[in-house]
Amino acid sequence: MWIFTNIAMALDTLPAEGRMLLLALLLTVALYGFNRLLADADPTLRVLFGKGALTALVLVPAGVYLLGVQVPVPVEQMRRYDTPWPAYVVWALLSVWLLGAVAQLVRLAAEWRRSSRMVADLPAANPKISDRVGHWTRRLNLPITVAVRCDGAEVPWHVGAMPGRPAQVVLPAAARNWPVGVVDVMLLEQLAMLKQSAWRWMFAGRVIAALYWPTPWVARMAADLAQVLVLPGLGLAQAAYRDPEGFQRDLKQLRQRAETLQTVDGDVRGVLRLANDGSYALVEPRVVSEDTAAASFEGKWAGTKRRRAAKVRDPYEQAYWLIAVASIVVGVATTLTLKQAAPEFEPRFLNVKWQDQMVRRIGAYGEEPRNREPPRTLGGSSSAAQQSGSESLSNDRSPD
Repeated sequence: MWIFTNIAMALDTLPAEGRMLLLALLLTVALYGFNRLLADADPTLRVLFGKGALTALVLVPAGVYLLGVQVPVPVEQMRRYDTPWPAYVVWALLSVWLLGAVAQLVRLAAEWRRSSRMVADLPAANPKISDRVGHWTRRLNLPITVAVRCDGAEVPWHVGAMPGRPAQVVLPAAARNWPVGVVDVMLLEQLAMLKQSAWRWMFAGRVIAALYWPTPWVARMAADLAQVLVLPGLGLAQAAYRDPEGFQRDLKQLRQRAETLQTVDGDVRGVLRLANDGSYALVEPRVVSEDTAAASFEGKWAGTKRRRAAKVRDPYEQAYWLIAVASIVVGVATTLTLKQAAPEFEPRFLNVKWQDQMVRRIGAYGEEPRNREPPRTLGGSSSAAQQSGSESLSNDRSPD
């Protein structure tokens, strides 16, 4: 209790804006720690946690600040630190953060315009590739217009729809001469990521990283999410291809051709784009051991536990609890405030020995009073009232 009291005393010296800044800072540290622990986890869990963590970085501080959430710490004697300096420091830091956030958002808007101009200047793809786009958009049920362009990029990439411009998919310039199956695998992957709104999440991560510009690990979290968003796109592309053997054959050819592409000169690091990092081998089927009977007991037991964990553990539930635990712990730790404890109240009737009172009453009811009058009936009571009235009247008429 002493620790909570001193933390609440220190937090009471901060304004509400200072509490919000402290909550946001500690929340970024907690979520980044969980993000590092999930580096080798299932891709689905990593994607779900990345999206939820970026959303929590916006909703949790804003909700606590707007709702004025506070966790009271009752104390018998109110004590406070009488100093205005923490508030001055908070307002100075808030001013610096606001200026930096505005500068980062302006930079992001300029990057948006640069991406739009750059994509518009790229040469369009040949009709053969453009016709395949219509086929795969219908297969994926993607109700948007997608323009395909070919440039000297070493990996395919895409940008989402911008004001006045449709979504753009950029393929390597060598794709004009590649077989249709290889182009289909590469094109289908980019369309699958558009279907899953991967570019929107990438852009949202850049916006949140701009708001959290003093903490570079938030930008690292956004970059990790942008990289892992490629993996669900590969899985959806494989499912939409509807030919597992043909997909693996074309994927193998694509991987061989992609390894021969050279890095394109030019500064494209500041362009808003969601690219594939070239890890096409991640969707290859697992190698099954031929000698299953000769496997060791430890290997069989490890495989059983792995299969059971895959059935029991839900990625949605795991990501939810990780984010919820971090938000609750950090939220409680930064919203403590002192509150005067109510005075102790001890009612007097609790000190009465009910046994003695009850025994006394039972004894009183058990005794028969000596001068006890008989019960009066309705007629007897009326005659007695008339008699008493006549006696009083005679007394009034008698002379003194």
